[in-house]
Amino acid sequence: MTEPMVSPVLDRFASWRRKHPEAPAVVADGVTRGYAELDALARRHAEALRAAGAGRETVVALVADRGPGYVAMMLGVLLAGAAFVPVEPGVPVRRARRMCADADVRALLVEPGHEEFAAEVVAGLDPEPSVLVAVTEHGEPGREAQGTVPDRPRDGLAYVIFTSGSTGTPKGAMVADGGMDNHLAAKIADLELGPADVVGLTAPLSFDISVWQTLVALTIGARTAVASPHNISEPAELVAWVRRHGVTVLEIVPSFLAVLTAQLDDDLKAGLSSLRYLVVTGEALPGAIARRWYEHCPDSLIVNAYGPTECSDDVTHHVVTAAESAARPWPSIGREVLNTRLYVVDADGREVPAGTEGELLVGGAGVGRGYIGDPVRTALAFVPDGLSGAPGARLYRTADRVSRAADGTIDFHGRRDRQVKVRGHRVELGDVEAELLRVPGVGSAACVFTGGRLRAFVTLDAPVDAAAAVRAGAPHYLVPHEVTVLARLPVNTSGKTDHRVLEALCAEDMSPDTAAASVREPDLEVACGLVAEALGVAVIGPDEDFFTAGGDSLLAMTLVAGARTRFGAEGTSLRAFLSQPTPRGLLAAVRAAGSVTVGEEPRAVGALSSGQERLWFFEQLHRRKAPNLLVLSLDLYGPLDEDALRHALAAVAARHEPLRTVFSQERGVPKAALRPEAEFTLEAGTSDGCGISARTPEPPLARARLERIADDHHVFVVTLHHLIADGWSLEVLKRDIAEHYERALAGDTTVALPRSSFSQYVAAERAWLEGSEAEECTRYWTETLAGTPGAIDLPLDRPRPAKPDFGTDHVVTFLTAHETKALAETARAHGATPFMAVLAASYVVLREATATTDLVLGIDSVNRSWPGSEELIGTFVNQLPIRLAPGEAPSFGELLDLARRQVLGAQEHDRLPFHKLVAAVNPPRQAGRFPIFQVKVTHQSAWRAGMRIGDLRVEPRELADPVMDMDLMIDVSGETDRLRLEVLFWPETLDSATVAGWAKAVADVLRSGAAEPDAVLTFGER
Repeated sequence: MTEPMVSPVLDRFASWRRKHPEAPAVVADGVTRGYAELDALARRHAEALRAAGAGRETVVALVADRGPGYVAMMLGVLLAGAAFVPVEPGVPVRRARRMCADADVRALLVEPGHEEFAAEVVAGLDPEPSVLVAVTEHGEPGREAQGTVPDRPRDGLAYVIFTSGSTGTPKGAMVADGGMDNHLAAKIADLELGPADVVGLTAPLSFDISVWQTLVALTIGARTAVASPHNISEPAELVAWVRRHGVTVLEIVPSFLAVLTAQLDDDLKAGLSSLRYLVVTGEALPGAIARRWYEHCPDSLIVNAYGPTECSDDVTHHVVTAAESAARPWPSIGREVLNTRLYVVDADGREVPAGTEGELLVGGAGVGRGYIGDPVRTALAFVPDGLSGAPGARLYRTADRVSRAADGTIDFHGRRDRQVKVRGHRVELGDVEAELLRVPGVGSAACVFTGGRLRAFVTLDAPVDAAAAVRAGAPHYLVPHEVTVLARLPVNTSGKTDHRVLEALCAEDMSPDTAAASVREPDLEVACGLVAEALGVAVIGPDEDFFTAGGDSLLAMTLVAGARTRFGAEGTSLRAFLSQPTPRGLLAAVRAAGSVTVGEEPRAVGALSSGQERLWFFEQLHRRKAPNLLVLSLDLYGPLDEDALRHALAAVAARHEPLRTVFSQERGVPKAALRPEAEFTLEAGTSDGCGISARTPEPPLARARLERIADDHHVFVVTLHHLIADGWSLEVLKRDIAEHYERALAGDTTVALPRSSFSQYVAAERAWLEGSEAEECTRYWTETLAGTPGAIDLPLDRPRPAKPDFGTDHVVTFLTAHETKALAETARAHGATPFMAVLAASYVVLREATATTDLVLGIDSVNRSWPGSEELIGTFVNQLPIRLAPGEAPSFGELLDLARRQVLGAQEHDRLPFHKLVAAVNPPRQAGRFPIFQVKVTHQSAWRAGMRIGDLRVEPRELADPVMDMDLMIDVSGETDRLRLEVLFWPETLDSATVAGWAKAVADVLRSGAAEPDAVLTFGER
């Protein structure tokens, strides 16, 4: 322990007592205590405590309400040389007893009126602490004032504040005298405090900010104004209290500031005219709330304060300007206060460059001594300081995610324990709250995650449909499933939003009418919830159409997969749901599902799936053609752990059979050989020349490469042969890599196998092909495609080569966000999707280009209706023909209706492999032309979205397919924000300008069709 020294807090207080003994030190409604009177009362407390054995490194529990008496009690403990722990009488006795036991409390100094509570607390404690009832009279101030100021070591214990943390288990954070003194000095410097100031004591006493609110004014000859619970119960009461006492510095949490700004009028604003600084702390400050404050009180500056209890309270201060609050959804938390060091580090504890997210570590004078009586938690949170070079120094790990801007200020990005996974995305609940606060009319917002759903709560300044507003402007994964309007958000004893109360509200029973309906059809409620979850909407009715509400075929597959898991019905049919695409229809599909036990199905050893067979034969037939590859290219921003990434790749290979499979042939028949292991290595460098083909002798038929751009920027490229993966597989691959990377970071390297396997799917497909369903599918396709014309003859710029190389180029065009929204609304009105609208528009353009009214276009089917297949990597994809023959003069709306019917019909019959479909239909053939259709419309948006993996921000790169066997392929993405059309073509036969003209024509049809869906579209009219 350091040498004893005179406490700066007590020395300065004594100095002001000597200079101005009668000056008011503490004020409250109807109460004023001068410096001399307060000092005399504090010394009586100190004398009693010393007599009870209190002294250096002993802890005294202060059992009191917030009031002038508490100020004297706190000073008394410090004058006795001891440390204090606030124990508010309102806390449960059991918790108070545990706090006293953990802190090894020597004595309880009890405000009169709380003796019974104190007696209950000490009952059962061994040894039983002394209970001292605080005196209320100061005695003779002249005699008491002669006492000296005691020495207090800088590293001696000043106080203990218990926090619940993320687990709810109390932790007693120990703060040293040096840390407390440093924080008070930082407040004095940054808030420019002086004798004329009045500092409000408004915080609950168990909240660390109550310490500086209590003491700082007493060290500068100013006044501490103590608020009663009634004074801060309502905004009007708070303003009246500020006016009565001339408060110049007030500290509140953003939750209460939101309520205050919502109610400010001219009279209330006048009551706040004395305020110089409004200090905001305890929660992230939304820019929208700060902006509203400045609209009412432009002369009272907001200071955004941030700091953990474990570090003597605030470690950063930042004056938020009106301009910053208008420009930023979350203002900065600023720079470190004096004698404080802040580091932003990666998972290995290395500092990261400016602009890169990492964990915030705190060093310097404010770092506390750890958790009292808990060496394990202390060792985990307080680590040796290897960054400053200061001998024996420690750093506190905040578990808060931040980044440092170029100007040195810190931006707060949330706590790790407020991150959740929603719809495959890592979501910070604060980001959801920020989206809600951007909505005009929303006063305050809070979000919780329960039952796999985002549940938001808002208060309103004006009537507004907050849920609809967020849906219109936010990414789908930030849209709450439910938004509930409250008169006021609940707060805990610290004045912060009480998320546990909100979680409890989510768990409460529904209204009687709704509950009765739930009792009648509980499974239907679950089905509605699953559909709403898939669509990213708050609620959906039992008979609302899935596609009208914004669904598509990929979402339908995800929905059915979720229903299989939720209801334990692995046999739930995608086709059954598509025939009745409503929540009630989903429930019917679940109830109609046969019993399927995933994991016990037979395996097809050595066999290929139908999709694999088609691809294998095609590659053997066209040896000049480049291999059919899938490429997943990701930009990784932030600290990368390469070992964790290598483990994730190894886990993917262990989980998925196709990554351990190689292919050969016997007498022209392809064979698959499954190896027990495959080394999926992470190679360095660019992804040029991957060297993968169907004849690659060792698994995997995949390559993973990592290119370093900068310390905090890498490009990660995974290339897979189409024989082992399809488009849906890329999403599974990304999800598996993310999961095992994060688990490896946490020290968990176990790898669990999926419920099913690819070889089980191959066996199930072969068995299905022998059954009656395959016969029914075959009849559907032969009837639907009877009499179809030959191949689509596009007007080419150059003759088709006898032996094409199948290489591609592409052009891209977009709709604006407004045009995309209009198209989506028109499609929904017809029960269709934007993808179906693109099919309709493509038909119009191709009809004009070819002068043919009966056209067949192709689409892909994910073909994941097989139980367990949705979580597998493999080649499941099938190709489906969509025949559009609407007659001579269809409107765009009529084309939409036709496209919807044909797509849904095709998807209901998607299991029949394409090569068997071709054999059954036996269409006219042309050498070198793809059978049945030559133009395909695809839907690849499932893997275009960014995500977070640990501390990494992951952004996918735009990559065109390197080869294709179509004349033209139109890829659709961005249906929820800005529709994107990427048209792939063969540069051997077409010029880029020609294809760009067709792409523009499709976009023009979409625009005009959305504006006038009932208008008749004729040749040349777009």
